[in-house]
Amino acid sequence: MVEDRSWNASSDYDMIVSTVESHFLVKDHYLRERGSIEFRVNPTPDLKQSFTEVAKKLKSRGFITLLRKIDSDIILMVGKFAHVTRFSRKKPLLLFLIVIGVVLIDGWWRSTEFISRFELNFDPVFLMLVYTLAIMGIIGVHELGHMIASATHSVRSSLPYFIPGLPGYLPTFGALITAGEPPFNRDALFDLGLSGPISGLIITLIVTIPGSMTSILLPSPEANQMMDVEGIFMISPSLLMLTFFELTGMVQEGMTIVLSPLGFAAWLGFIITFLNILPAWQLDGGHIVRAVLGREKHKVATYVSILVLFLLGYWLMALLVLFLSMGRVEMSPLDDVTSISKGRKYIFIVVIILTILLAPLPF
Repeated sequence: MVEDRSWNASSDYDMIVSTVESHFLVKDHYLRERGSIEFRVNPTPDLKQSFTEVAKKLKSRGFITLLRKIDSDIILMVGKFAHVTRFSRKKPLLLFLIVIGVVLIDGWWRSTEFISRFELNFDPVFLMLVYTLAIMGIIGVHELGHMIASATHSVRSSLPYFIPGLPGYLPTFGALITAGEPPFNRDALFDLGLSGPISGLIITLIVTIPGSMTSILLPSPEANQMMDVEGIFMISPSLLMLTFFELTGMVQEGMTIVLSPLGFAAWLGFIITFLNILPAWQLDGGHIVRAVLGREKHKVATYVSILVLFLLGYWLMALLVLFLSMGRVEMSPLDDVTSISKGRKYIFIVVIILTILLAPLPF
């Protein structure tokens, strides 16, 4: 979405001015050379609500509205949408089917390996299907949370683009949703960021219960002799995941946890949630921090997140975030003047604690 320089605002000038003046006390306004209209308005106690109502009304007429603070002035700008982003439905569906196929292959490998290695009386087909349901459920509900938040705040977005991985390693690298327009205010930006990780985490915690119950314990010396089998041991678990495993008696001194396919699905869910909730650039946590702390502190949080990823050994992810954050445009709300609600500030404290609990431990 960019401003259409060829648009002549004079044709809708009266309508725009009337709409703005019905919600704001306008000091003065200007018709800019590029066709946008700039208003200098007085701040009001209900500034957030007034702007949202104006922005929604003008959006229905094909206009984009911004609220910014320049020096001590509150500036409201109205411009014409140059184009409306159209999202493909075929590509997300194709990627969804590809990821299901990759996860099924990965699930079959993990299920047969786990059953034969420990001579368990499990049905490999059933275990494969449940594993696939768990992985797709964690990621799918994560993205569904974003879609519900987008619909709630009237933000057009694409269908989820699932990212296939490598069977036997990581079957999927998650999914992403593209927003077709900025959210109205910081409250909406906060909700868009938080909705995905929280939704996915709920499913992850549910999967953790059968994941823990179907995993097994081995004496550590015996487990050390089996390290050639990748993907079945609990590697760098989070404190939150260990807590759930401890509740089922799976954390014992001198014993090593061997993850069942469902246990691995839970581990992957915790990792995906942790990576997404980091306060970096366009990650979900980045949107949360941008909404609460603003642009400059968001940049600092991005570099801190990159450092944390390097220290934890996720250097590929760290390099990816560093590359994507260089010179890229962040998601800014249309109203970047009013602050986030008090309730969301309290939730932000919970998010910080949750990020610590989700961080992979260095063992």
